[in-house]
Amino acid sequence: MSRVNKNPHAGKTGPTREFIKLVNDMARQRRHSDIIRDFAECAYLAIAQRVPFTAPERAAQMEERFVEIVKRGGGEPYRDQLSRLLAMTVDGLEEGGDFFGAMVADLGALNEGFGQYFTPFEVSRLMAEINLPDDEMRRLVEANGFVTGCEPAAGSGGMIIAFSEVMKSRGFSPATHLWFTAVDIDPFCFHLCYVQLALLDICADVYLGDSIANRFQEVASTPAKLRFLATHGSKVSDYVRQSRIEPTAPVATAPARVPAPQLDLFGGAP
Repeated sequence: MSRVNKNPHAGKTGPTREFIKLVNDMARQRRHSDIIRDFAECAYLAIAQRVPFTAPERAAQMEERFVEIVKRGGGEPYRDQLSRLLAMTVDGLEEGGDFFGAMVADLGALNEGFGQYFTPFEVSRLMAEINLPDDEMRRLVEANGFVTGCEPAAGSGGMIIAFSEVMKSRGFSPATHLWFTAVDIDPFCFHLCYVQLALLDICADVYLGDSIANRFQEVASTPAKLRFLATHGSKVSDYVRQSRIEPTAPVATAPARVPAPQLDLFGGAP
């Protein structure tokens, strides 16, 4: 793991500062990296388990894993703290940009063995502007109804967030006009990316795996994909067929299920 910034509050304001402050308070008996990784995984489990695309067997495994993490962290007080971190994440994302971005480096949660370094969001935004000119975006939306993208080393999802912000600035909805595939080999990044894209209402299939070797252990679709499929219907299947894509994530709506209350990080049982 990377080293914890000795003064991670420096220069931070609003939800970011409050998030780091709470993690610091929680880290009196545990490492910062363990706490932020617990949070990322629990937030992922709490959101992904509620999405109808998640198979019942996988949902049951998610519930068991969630309970295991909370119990290991100290039970209900730990769950309450994780819930507060999630609320701060929502507030932080409303301010724009990649909320987790540089913050996870300050908290010592990056994996130096993977050579992890998250691209500054300003750079991601510039790259999005350059790679998706306004006229090209409008041509793609007119032709297909949406724009697709693939991020093979997604990290916390900063590049995808930048693309979605560019789309919104041009009058399009990331939930209905953008369909992204995101991949990362690190479970921590997989969780971070999924949480941010899900909370930002971005349609995405997020994969845990190796994009070079084309080997994947897990895939989770964000809640926005339900609206994306409802909006475009058969256009999605037509696009997949014409593009010769071999989807491993679902392209049709699955039956709804009742979520398990143990997995609630949203302030009460569903």
